[in-house]
Amino acid sequence: MSREVWSAAQALAVAFTLVANLSRGFPLVSLAALAVAGLLYRAWTKAGRPRGIRNVAAEAEIE
Repeated sequence: MSREVWSAAQALAVAFTLVANLSRGFPLVSLAALAVAGLLYRAWTKAGRPRGIRNVAAEAEIE
């Protein structure tokens, strides 16, 4: 499975979970999960959007 397909499947799973939680009456839990996802995305973009653990280790050695 390609990375794009895998990423899309993961995004779909997260979206489904958020919608399911909102529909069941757990909006605070859903919003907290969304906030955590936002913080992780921000950390990822600040790190230069590394593509994988192999690249992260290589980039850390360069710096």
